[in-house]
Amino acid sequence: MALDRSAPRVDDDELRVHVAEARNLTEVLEWTRPRMGDDFVADRMFAARDVPMIGRELLDRWADAHLRWADVSGGADLDLGHAIHDASPFRGLALCVRGDFAAVDARAPHDVSLVTREQGLELVHRAHVAGELPARRHDVRFCGVVVGRRVVSTKERPGLILTGMLRDEPAPPPKETTVDEAVDEMFGDAADDTPTWTL
Repeated sequence: MALDRSAPRVDDDELRVHVAEARNLTEVLEWTRPRMGDDFVADRMFAARDVPMIGRELLDRWADAHLRWADVSGGADLDLGHAIHDASPFRGLALCVRGDFAAVDARAPHDVSLVTREQGLELVHRAHVAGELPARRHDVRFCGVVVGRRVVSTKERPGLILTGMLRDEPAPPPKETTVDEAVDEMFGDAADDTPTWTL
């Protein structure tokens, strides 16, 4: 959160004007990123919520009107574990993940719970989805940007706050690896570091 606290502030009305005039996602994030924060689900009473969430609200509104799949579909593979520990350096970065989704509230069907399973972790994210929702709700692809993290109790699964789009795209086929590639992945360069002894 330290990076967020030191970010420059602008008046809410001025921020709304800048976001309304933004021509692309990069420009929107330039203005909204400093005003994004975490959602303290676990302990609202004592949460240090000194970073207003208006950036998230304005980003969601802009995404509903302007976001395109091409804007976010090139997202990188982010380390979700690190982002959940501290979202500050990840805010505004694009990512793509696979998971299952369900609407949190029937009155706001585009605000969904997105469950991802990667690297042995099952995480529950809150995502605002721009555009159409896929008919199929399992094993779909989400591409979007990191807004913050959900600070939850130890009884709940942690997750991120995301804004983006969902697509019912088939999962890529599993990558075929040779025995040599598997050994290289397991041991890295260690297999090549076998000492040679001379007498």
